[in-house]
Amino acid sequence: MMPGSNNEPENEPDTFSLEQSLQEHGTYNEALVYCFVTACVGRIENLRSTTEPEMEMQLSALEQQLLGCFKSFEDNGFNSTSVDRLLAITQQFTAVDQDFRVQDCAHQEFMLTGDEPELEAHIPDEMPEEYLTMTIPPPFEHNSPEHMAQWMIERLSKRLVKHVEAGNVQKVKIYVERRQIMTSVLNTCRRDPMQRPNALYMMNSILDISDDESENASSNTTGPSTVHSPSV
Repeated sequence: MMPGSNNEPENEPDTFSLEQSLQEHGTYNEALVYCFVTACVGRIENLRSTTEPEMEMQLSALEQQLLGCFKSFEDNGFNSTSVDRLLAITQQFTAVDQDFRVQDCAHQEFMLTGDEPELEAHIPDEMPEEYLTMTIPPPFEHNSPEHMAQWMIERLSKRLVKHVEAGNVQKVKIYVERRQIMTSVLNTCRRDPMQRPNALYMMNSILDISDDESENASSNTTGPSTVHSPSV
């Protein structure tokens, strides 16, 4: 479920095609789609503070449909049918807010975010010599790089749910990209097992990128944690 490239559209916002932005080079941009869903959820939260009470039920139904799309993407990945359903749902905004333009939302929030990170570059080419002779557990067993990356993916996925439901676009973008990095680690280890020592060194060296900064700020911890060896 890796995204395609994220190039700026050549057209102006008035002629901007949302369908073309969500689908690029035959695949779907995961960060773009998830941030789009999140922005719509955030818009609903804003509307709740200004709309009439009788609209609350309609807004809640719309929010549940959007979150249902997000769950479907997480469970089954992207396809044209599921993305078309998302686009159809977002058009319902006109019934509750005539000033809200889905195209402008997508264009302004997500089209100018720049190129996606070069994920493979995150695995270091060099490492301490001890990693060359180290006995690494089989894939997905405790203390293996695959197990650490999978553990991180599961934590990041939980963070994603939290911030999509809160309408926090910036956090969703961060956690989608971090999860993509961990997915890249798994893919690299599968394609080239010779890279597993490098991946293990990386996983033992990086900070725990699944940490939630807002939770850390309110906790008693003195700083960010490292991944090292998550327990089963």
